[in-house]
Amino acid sequence: TYSILGFVDDSLCGGKVNGYPVVGNLVWLAAQTKKMAVVVAIGNAVVRKRIASELMKNANLMFPSLVA
Repeated sequence: TYSILGFVDDSLCGGKVNGYPVVGNLVWLAAQTKKMAVVVAIGNAVVRKRIASELMKNANLMFPSLVA
């Protein structure tokens, strides 16, 4: 099971999404030193792939398979 820490959004830092805090931006996420699971939920496939590829450079970030 996973616990939601919050959302990452470059334009809403300090805000909330669906009651969860926006904990930082992509630079913050890419720099994490603790292991954490990440879901990249961006509708535009080109942008999603670019962001996921960049985040995959950080060995502490894991990307679980999700089925909706």
